[in-house]
Amino acid sequence: MESFVATSPEELKAWDAFVATHPDAMHCHLSWWLAAHQRSFAETAIVICRDDGIVVGGAVVHVFRLPFVRQRVMIVGGGPLIAGVAGDVWGVSETAAADSNIQKQRERDILEAVLAAIEEVGRQRGALLIQYEAFCNALTQPLRDHYAAHRVSDGPIWKLYSPVLWREFRVRLAGRTPQEILADFNQGTRRKIRKAQKSELRIDAVERNEATMRDVHDVWVEDAQRQSYTPRPFDQVWRLYEESLRRGVGEVLIAWAGDEIAGFNFILHFGVGTYYLHGGYRGKHAELCPNHVLQFEAMCRSLARGAAYYSLAAPGRDGLLQYKQGFGGDLVDHTRFVAVPLRPMRLLALRPLIGDVRLVRIAKQWAARRWSAPTDDRREAAEAAAP
Repeated sequence: MESFVATSPEELKAWDAFVATHPDAMHCHLSWWLAAHQRSFAETAIVICRDDGIVVGGAVVHVFRLPFVRQRVMIVGGGPLIAGVAGDVWGVSETAAADSNIQKQRERDILEAVLAAIEEVGRQRGALLIQYEAFCNALTQPLRDHYAAHRVSDGPIWKLYSPVLWREFRVRLAGRTPQEILADFNQGTRRKIRKAQKSELRIDAVERNEATMRDVHDVWVEDAQRQSYTPRPFDQVWRLYEESLRRGVGEVLIAWAGDEIAGFNFILHFGVGTYYLHGGYRGKHAELCPNHVLQFEAMCRSLARGAAYYSLAAPGRDGLLQYKQGFGGDLVDHTRFVAVPLRPMRLLALRPLIGDVRLVRIAKQWAARRWSAPTDDRREAAEAAAP
């Protein structure tokens, strides 16, 4: 068994294949997504564990440079991912007790190998902290046991940026019809969808057209200004759109009011589910309810592709929370943490900066201004890993 940082196209392709079949994996584990989503203030690496040449585990690690000071923290989001471990269960691939014990020990061995490689990367890159977050519940105690000699925290220390979802709304699609899905929406949401369906709105999936995508981004910017959040720069999201559309796993759905874009959704079909990543609408077309009908259309398209669920992403607050609750669904909670100090004294001195949630908006705006494209070698590796 060997663990190392994946760099070659073959290693990245093998990792993506492993991720696509793991029940707890997210789109943000994919190598091509990470390459297209690279940020100027963070370094990303993929640690994989192989046994007889087959990927059996791994993790995505993000090393963030702290704003204003020259220090780093490492975040391991949504993992580690270990073959056979899912949800609350160890040894899910076995039923007999004896075989289950063998499987559990194998999973522990894989986990130990992955964690050792993660720690090595963290120390090499001078991280003050390794924070594991949003991992499956079955890994909670094994992670704590592994770091028993450290003064670990079960709450988040780093709060400025999370590479994965801590919580999300999921609408179940498997075994249901579009009519059954619609029936679970609240009355107000159903009424708005029917209103949109009776209007002149038409919905299309956009092709890889940069000019149209710039118009889509303008809608997103308008929506962001109205709701006071920071959208990603066009150069960044264009790479995400282009890569996902080229691979046939992404769709940008547009609701047209005549020749004008009334609203849009960007969704990604991944593994057994579909993720809503972002969207927006023009205020002057709000009465047509494009944002509601786009979500229902996205669910219908996902159902047709065999998706088991549709993720509406993070619940948000206030009006956004109320909007997402209107589609029914279940709130899936991934808020689990094991934060491990590697340099305790220095971390203690900087903890007020690392944990200050008031800096979230400043950090995101700073990241947006300082966006830089992925390096050529990283882009080439991601392209070579494409199916």
